[in-house]
Amino acid sequence: MIVQVRDNGIPRLNSVATLNITLVDTNDAPQKIIFKGGVVPEFTLERPRFIENGTVVGNLSTVDEDVGQHHTYEIVNNNDGLAAFRMNDSYLVVNCAFLLDYEAVKSWVIVVKATDCEGSSLTSYVTVRLLDVNERPFGITLSGYSILENAQIGTVVSSLSALDPDKHDNHTFTLSSNPGGFFYLEGHFIKTAFLVDYEITPILEITVTATDKGGLTFSRNVTITVQDQNEAPLTLALSKLFTNNNCLPHADACIVENKRRGYPVARITVNDPDRNDAVTCYVLSGEIFTVANMDLVVSDGVNYETMDPSHVITVMISCRDKGGLEIQDSFNISIIDGNDPIVNVHLSHRVVSSSASSDTLIGTFEIEDEDTSDSHYCVLLDPDSPFKIDQLQLKTRKSLIIPRFSITQFMSSAQTLQLFLFQRHLLSKSRT
Repeated sequence: MIVQVRDNGIPRLNSVATLNITLVDTNDAPQKIIFKGGVVPEFTLERPRFIENGTVVGNLSTVDEDVGQHHTYEIVNNNDGLAAFRMNDSYLVVNCAFLLDYEAVKSWVIVVKATDCEGSSLTSYVTVRLLDVNERPFGITLSGYSILENAQIGTVVSSLSALDPDKHDNHTFTLSSNPGGFFYLEGHFIKTAFLVDYEITPILEITVTATDKGGLTFSRNVTITVQDQNEAPLTLALSKLFTNNNCLPHADACIVENKRRGYPVARITVNDPDRNDAVTCYVLSGEIFTVANMDLVVSDGVNYETMDPSHVITVMISCRDKGGLEIQDSFNISIIDGNDPIVNVHLSHRVVSSSASSDTLIGTFEIEDEDTSDSHYCVLLDPDSPFKIDQLQLKTRKSLIIPRFSITQFMSSAQTLQLFLFQRHLLSKSRT
């Protein structure tokens, strides 16, 4: 450097001198941090090696007037940044891959610090942006898990929704297992394809599969419980407890007339889809029959001879289950003629002459019997009686020597033997 010096005298004098100045270099602080990279895919279990711990996110470099200066880098911001990323020399790398979730945090802003060898430093912001990656659905939820038996075809059993890390992903559903074909899918809804009977299939197992728009799937086994509901009895029948050749072919049951109260006629059978349902039965028509312990029994006696020519009684029976649903049906009960007991015996004449000879006709026995077609005969039970019976005629066996006699006779119908004891008084003509 050349310097001229002048004074202010008269005349003015000056002098010129050459000076050398030496510049000494000092450390300059870093001026700028440059970040290259910063775009990485999010972590996914489908492709865990797509991004993992140690994956390079980007490279840092520093602008510094001190050419050739070496710089060290560190992350100085919050714990999240420290946890998700770390520095490896000048490289920003992944420290904890599973934290890189696009649905949770789409981008990360990290404060990095560059320090030169003299200790001068500079901080700067760098941004790491995550790329969304299709992830597999991880669950399926249902709005319902049961259905009433015999529900209408097309009844909605449940709506479906998929659980997916990709919150805005779209899913389609399929029934990958549907034994018996009881259900079908309509959009996101499970619906019934057939009537379901609780007594046959109280539990149904199906498998539902959700597929996202990228083709990834998740399947879930689902148990559908069928809820029992009361059903009306289906059929009502009578089973004969008595058979007889005289029973009418079209009759549902038969009984001989004059049976005692409580005598069983037929067994009542009710077919109810609800297997353990309790059924109560009763007679709706007439007072001749009633129900006891699921048997149709005699309530009041019935006389064959006083009935109409058909000799059939129609009985209306109603059976009701514990839920109040009932079934009714009518049945024909054939009444069979039975041997009725003899009602009474009369002697047409009771007076005979004391001088009557043997074999004299005294009178004829007149027998009252509801069975008008029955035949009868009489027998004297007293072997020493002076009388005898010829068919139904009372005659003298020998001459009479006393004015009054007692007669004990045995009578039988042609069908059933019955014993009658009675007394008749015969007065001699002299005593009349």
